[in-house]
Amino acid sequence: MAGLTFSYVIVNVLVLLAIKRQAKISEDSLAEFRKQATSSETQFERQLDVMKAQSIQAAKSADAAKASADALISIERARLLPDGFVNPMELPDPRMFPLHVETRTVRVINRGRTPAVVVEWLCTMLITESANVLSLLDYSQFHTSPNGQLIPPDGAENFFAEWSTNSPSEIRDVRAARKQLYIYGFVKYRDIFGNQLNETYFCFHYFRGADSEGLHEGWTVEPQEANRST
Repeated sequence: MAGLTFSYVIVNVLVLLAIKRQAKISEDSLAEFRKQATSSETQFERQLDVMKAQSIQAAKSADAAKASADALISIERARLLPDGFVNPMELPDPRMFPLHVETRTVRVINRGRTPAVVVEWLCTMLITESANVLSLLDYSQFHTSPNGQLIPPDGAENFFAEWSTNSPSEIRDVRAARKQLYIYGFVKYRDIFGNQLNETYFCFHYFRGADSEGLHEGWTVEPQEANRST
């Protein structure tokens, strides 16, 4: 009986040792798995950081390419701007009545390096006693160019404003600054770089005065808010 008990104890000891060894193997396997998982996680994070850096660099390269393209377009695109002031500079002599319809010209030139195609334009006159001229500028009665009006680089086009003078007193009132005379309008055009509509607005104000050097009359660019371009 004692021999059986001893054998039983020996067997249990061996079983316990086997269980302990298996537990140690499992613990070592778990530690290795954790180590590998940590290594994989670190590697993944590194790969993610590399991808983020590549994405940032790609975005910077795209922004730089767009900025370069925009700069090139800005340099090469068409630009329509008024060339000088209104022609003729002087008003008609009120003593010359009866007068026919007066015509004034605004010359617009292409200062860009590529052609412009005019699609809409307006050139008209306004006589007013009001000082708040900006609220009176009416841009609704414009003209269209169905086929487009081509203006090459350094080329120019004249736009005309008609003035039906009602009486000699109207001219006298303008010359005496009792009334204000404006020529204003816009030119809308496209260039070779797409369908974006570019705009140039202009507004000229007639003046007449005298100083020690004599009589002066002509046109000034005002109000400034009515002169702009895109």
